[in-house]
Amino acid sequence: MTKLSFENIDRTMIKAASILRSQNQEIGRLQGIIASRSRVDHAEKIASVAVDRGFMDIEEAKDYVSDLVHSEKDLGVVEDFVSRTAAGSPLSSGLKKVASYNGENDVLTSFLLTNDLP
Repeated sequence: MTKLSFENIDRTMIKAASILRSQNQEIGRLQGIIASRSRVDHAEKIASVAVDRGFMDIEEAKDYVSDLVHSEKDLGVVEDFVSRTAAGSPLSSGLKKVASYNGENDVLTSFLLTNDLP
């Protein structure tokens, strides 16, 4: 049977703690990459729906994706707005601002998101 000294145990624990911190940092970095990619995918899906429904052309959609990705906007709210807006009506710049609702209390956005549009 091998005797372990407190010094050996301390060194082992310090090494283990260092390895765990390193792994935790790597996990955090990878989670950030996944979250970023998921946001891009979600923004692309929203833009695709907008193009399919005739709200904007493909070139505008690329810019719209970029705007959505780099903002703090809740993409679930934006997606809900785009999917509820009447097909064939182009999103003018005013409507794009509403579709880019950022979570503040906004009566118009609230109305548009909670009522069926013709």
